[in-house]
Amino acid sequence: MYPDVPLLLAVSYIVGGLLALTWSANRFVDGASSVARQLGVSQFIIGMVVIGFGTSLPELASAVAAARKGKHDFVLGNIIGSNFFNTLAVVGLSGAICPFRNVSRNVLTRDLGVMVFLTLSIALFGINFKAVKREGRISRVEGVFWLALFIAYLVSLCASQRA
Repeated sequence: MYPDVPLLLAVSYIVGGLLALTWSANRFVDGASSVARQLGVSQFIIGMVVIGFGTSLPELASAVAAARKGKHDFVLGNIIGSNFFNTLAVVGLSGAICPFRNVSRNVLTRDLGVMVFLTLSIALFGINFKAVKREGRISRVEGVFWLALFIAYLVSLCASQRA
């Protein structure tokens, strides 16, 4: 199933990939943040969208590559693992180092609610109630649905920041 690659070569691929990934993600985030600041975009939007994109692009690249190879379990595991890690470890470690103060009500109500709703919708779509005996399936239509919701959410965020 997987090609036999010598251990040293596999480790060097991993280390090289991580270094390239880190460098390129930092360049993307720095450049996009600079452009956003020059356009007068708020720090919240920069953090939520620009940094979110920058830190998720490597996951998107690996998910697309895995999906094209038919490794759908890897894609879903990557998404779920990333969400758990970001939600629990990143927030937990950041909060342990420097507790969050003055968190906007919008973040705790609107944004957290949207995140929980969309996470649950992925689970519900994936269960696929119509064919109980069949493995879960997420279709293109559902993917387009989530992409449209994401775009609508970004538009509403930008509109609420300008108001």
